[in-house]
Amino acid sequence: MNLYIDLAKGTMNTTKLVKRAVQVHGKGGKIFTRQQWVDPSDNQPVVEHSSHHEDPHMERIGRLDVMQKHELVGNYIRDHKDKAVKMAHATGLDGEGHESPIALRNHIMQHVDKIPMRHIRDHLKFLAPHETDHPSREGIAPPHIKDTDHGLSDEELAKRSGEGAGIDFSNMTKGSKVSDVFSTELDSSQHELNRGSNDSKYGSTKGKGIKADKVFNNLFKGASVEFLEDVFSHPEGHWKATMVDVQVYHDKGYVHADVGFSFKDAKGNKVGSVTRVVTRKEDGLHVENHTLELEKKYQGKGMAETLYNRTEALWRHLGSGNPVHINLLANISVGMYAWAKKGFDFAHPSMADRARDELKRWVSKNQLDLTETLESCGYKSINDIKHTWQFAALDDGNKYDFKGTKDNNGARFKDVNGNGHLGKAFMLTGKDSWYGVKTLNSSDHPHEEIHSLSLEHAGRIGG
Repeated sequence: MNLYIDLAKGTMNTTKLVKRAVQVHGKGGKIFTRQQWVDPSDNQPVVEHSSHHEDPHMERIGRLDVMQKHELVGNYIRDHKDKAVKMAHATGLDGEGHESPIALRNHIMQHVDKIPMRHIRDHLKFLAPHETDHPSREGIAPPHIKDTDHGLSDEELAKRSGEGAGIDFSNMTKGSKVSDVFSTELDSSQHELNRGSNDSKYGSTKGKGIKADKVFNNLFKGASVEFLEDVFSHPEGHWKATMVDVQVYHDKGYVHADVGFSFKDAKGNKVGSVTRVVTRKEDGLHVENHTLELEKKYQGKGMAETLYNRTEALWRHLGSGNPVHINLLANISVGMYAWAKKGFDFAHPSMADRARDELKRWVSKNQLDLTETLESCGYKSINDIKHTWQFAALDDGNKYDFKGTKDNNGARFKDVNGNGHLGKAFMLTGKDSWYGVKTLNSSDHPHEEIHSLSLEHAGRIGG
């Protein structure tokens, strides 16, 4: 279709269009007929844009993020190659059909709002199914249009970019380059990268090394030393983080970056240290909560909670709104329960099998009847308990004194004070360590929803 719509001026090139009577849906479901410009090649009406009327289709396209637009344009070119080339020429791309696929894609990306609705409706259904469940005429808003992008609210989109955690990402690259401060460490790891490294994501080929500083900047979006130290520090100065170690290395087909920080309080006293490992894979950003060591007097004061919340925002930002997978080992008594509250689930189904066996032994050691206990907690079978948060939420209506509870060896538990419902007692006194994973920025996983529920119910999680 040889058509060029100038949205800025609200004009339309009607050289090859004709006016015909078209039925239009009005308010209240009424249908009336009006004269409208039509493309004679397919007899489809053309939407006229003006500065006084916003086209819902254009608005919807405008709300897509860059990755979604890339996907949409790719599908459009694949399914309507000839029409895509004609549209590109009509909007200013030089050439007569022999331009490269990259040039065509890049050009249409600049004019994605001009792609006719009928050519991309099915793809929009994939990106935002709630907006296109019902067919509609081009230029007439489908029912249930919301101010959302891919079904997400503005608040959710902001959260997926790391906003709202009190971190100023506009200062991200201001300050010292990590490669300038830690050049020795980065250079030393270059040897690891040279050994058979063939990760194409970083522009390398087998036998050709990857520049360690470029790898780090790719993973951390050029973040400066000062910015990363600020993220790992307390926002009110209760502790200050200092970056003390950076290593970049190649392992199992991927490039990883380890970052380490030490903590000191306002008086210069040692508080602890932390190490995180960051990797980018096909399914998104991966972060391993490798170590967190705190001096005893700083434990149980909410430091881990604050640090986790601030770094979670950083990982979201580095993931550019795409899925982020955080991995950890829950290996201390308090962590067994706390990480389940945050929505971390077993990294492998076999860990749920082990947890069920541990629950059986714990119930027996504490002289409880398994069948009666499960029924009191709302379960017909122990096999119905599959996730960490289900174990953590078990509640038979009784309170358990943690120090009076017996662990799976039959010994009195002494490491934790207080009392709580059955699930908390089991996770603190009867559950062995487990590897956990939490996926952020993905509606395919319930991890964030579980965390939100635990906060809403003062730490208690729904099964």
